[in-house]
Amino acid sequence: MGRPNSTGIKWRSGSPEEKSKMREYQKSYKERNKEKYRKIQKTYELKTKYNLSYEEYEKMLEDQDGKCAICGNEEQLHVDHCHDTERVRGLLCMPCNIGLGMFRDNKDNLIKASEYVL
Repeated sequence: MGRPNSTGIKWRSGSPEEKSKMREYQKSYKERNKEKYRKIQKTYELKTKYNLSYEEYEKMLEDQDGKCAICGNEEQLHVDHCHDTERVRGLLCMPCNIGLGMFRDNKDNLIKASEYVL
């Protein structure tokens, strides 16, 4: 039998109505606590994908003044890391992060591309 929670509804048991109530409760909880829930999700993502704490991420964001490490955009930033060593390099906007990925993090190709556009 499931364990009751603060709503009095048992987890993983009960009627379809109880399960529906639980889904509605969870949905309303997420709505009421958007920032808290976002931080929990972000913390989990940073730890599992990059072995990075939320505090380390916030420090990187502060060190970069909330801007992309390459172009300086202030749009949503993503963690950039080396796929060979798994070392986190910094925070990049989506276009810069995708651009590096398209060049497969190959320094020689990036240099050739920069010379090409000049």
